[in-house]
Amino acid sequence: MIKKIYCAGPTFSLKEREEMEDISSELAACGFISISPLKECLECAGVIDPKDTFDAEVSRILESDGLVYNMNGRVPDEGSAVMAGIAWQAGKEIVLYKNDMRTLLLGVDNPLILGLGGFVTVWNISEIPIAFEKLFKPDDTAPHLPGF
Repeated sequence: MIKKIYCAGPTFSLKEREEMEDISSELAACGFISISPLKECLECAGVIDPKDTFDAEVSRILESDGLVYNMNGRVPDEGSAVMAGIAWQAGKEIVLYKNDMRTLLLGVDNPLILGLGGFVTVWNISEIPIAFEKLFKPDDTAPHLPGF
């Protein structure tokens, strides 16, 4: 069964949107169905009701099998933190991605966010699908990623 992965992360600048598209494309290239809020929002641009947006995104998260949380930035995107919290509470697999050395807490990311992904963060976009393969197949036949 093909797994659906919700992609959560900042999309406020061209660089952030490109990075989120790279994450989505990498997941798709590795056989996952990538759920991109950015694409979804562009498709339903006529919907401006915040409650409709919230309901739609929560539904997409709950229909997914996992969530990748792009934590890049001075601080992790707060909307994405909420999305990751919803996914964690619903028992979804979560992969944390970050290749940005900036942190809020003197070189350490917020432990409440790190805990959502089992305190493991991947540093390369190419590692994201590998991490999900390991989470979905927790046996010795899946590729090994340090920390998993």
